[in-house]
Amino acid sequence: MQSRHKIKPKNLEIFINKNKLKKLKDFIETNKLDKDPKFFKIYKDYIIPQNFIGTINIDDISIEIFPKIPLIKKYKEEERKRFLEILEYVETFNETIFENLEIGNQDMPILEVFISNFINEVEEILKKGLVYSYINKSENIYYFKGKLDLTNHIKYNFIENQFFMNFDEFSVSSIENCLIKLALEKIRNISSNIENVAKIYQLLVYFEDIETYGVNPDHLFRKLLFDRKNSFYKKSLDLAKFFLLDESPYSVFYNNEKEITGLFFPMETIYESYIATKLREIINEKNSNEFSIKIQDESHRVFNECSMVYKEKMNYREENITFFKLKPDIVLENEKEIIILDTKWKELKNSKKNEVIYNFGISEKDIYQMITYIHVYNSKVKNNDSSKFCNKAYLIYPINNNNSSSFIENIVFSGKDGLEIRAYFIDLSSEEKTKESLENILKLI
Repeated sequence: MQSRHKIKPKNLEIFINKNKLKKLKDFIETNKLDKDPKFFKIYKDYIIPQNFIGTINIDDISIEIFPKIPLIKKYKEEERKRFLEILEYVETFNETIFENLEIGNQDMPILEVFISNFINEVEEILKKGLVYSYINKSENIYYFKGKLDLTNHIKYNFIENQFFMNFDEFSVSSIENCLIKLALEKIRNISSNIENVAKIYQLLVYFEDIETYGVNPDHLFRKLLFDRKNSFYKKSLDLAKFFLLDESPYSVFYNNEKEITGLFFPMETIYESYIATKLREIINEKNSNEFSIKIQDESHRVFNECSMVYKEKMNYREENITFFKLKPDIVLENEKEIIILDTKWKELKNSKKNEVIYNFGISEKDIYQMITYIHVYNSKVKNNDSSKFCNKAYLIYPINNNNSSSFIENIVFSGKDGLEIRAYFIDLSSEEKTKESLENILKLI
């Protein structure tokens, strides 16, 4: 009897055979998906996805992974839709990707949603007509065209009636079309949706004459410029960039045999960027007179210099060395004080009846991190570089909408000299709920 092996996404167990498990393990290890950021934990007979949302295709099966902390208490289609709304606020992604993104009621994994929308964009391009541009060529031809490449003409031409010419040709093999074709070729190999694959093959017919052999997409994107002539390519090329360039932590990974495809979004990074962007939006709209906001502030460091016996002193600040730099997620400043906010994608433990939990699952590491922020930011006051004290730091956690005992009540830890570390909770189930949660935090400061 064949042994069964498991993937355990979000309280479910999916059984796969030994061969598929080995393929998945090899895929994870090859792409270092068990490292930092850690997308999977690998055990002997099973694999556990970590805090991400995404899709894995293994041969003939497709597995969609949702985060352990649900965004919304509804069906997976609603959670997928809510995630894509959140993703729109992540600064790594160009906002044009999400204009008119057709997520609706599509019952398909997130990867296929992106592929489907890319296909739609390419279809719109074909309706308007492919862009042509002048392409520089060097080749042997039977007539004079452009400029004679004398060096190569002598080197390669043994036949007297040919000429090695360098010339510009008005061609459909423009940068834009090369990138579209490269993206179509890639998603053809990774899509598992029959309708999407059929459309990709139909689209590739229109790009038959476009030369892509040996083309480096990264090099092409660096050369790409938009103007009135090609502006209608913008969204499709933003999506093409998403597929073609493996820019961690947002990447499409796939192995050489194309037997496994994976699209992974680490929730910790997504959550951090989303909350920071939403909070900045709220402050700019309603609270700009009360607060200023900095995101990923790198203006402070734990140590400014280092000295050793018989060695020259190193000045971290003057030499702009990033070692020991602090980078809190959000720094708020009002007329009186500085407040540090740090997001944590983690569910805290609510105490059961007659049970006492002293730390609620908040790690000591996170508390010490907040204390370090406060201490270093206050050092500016002691050095007369600032008149504003920093005695407050807030940890921002998500609410688990599928767990009635999930924490929603704020937690306050108080210490000497006005030291205060709080835990606040954000409802991510909708834009309105998230905005309300963040506005409440600002009111309590």
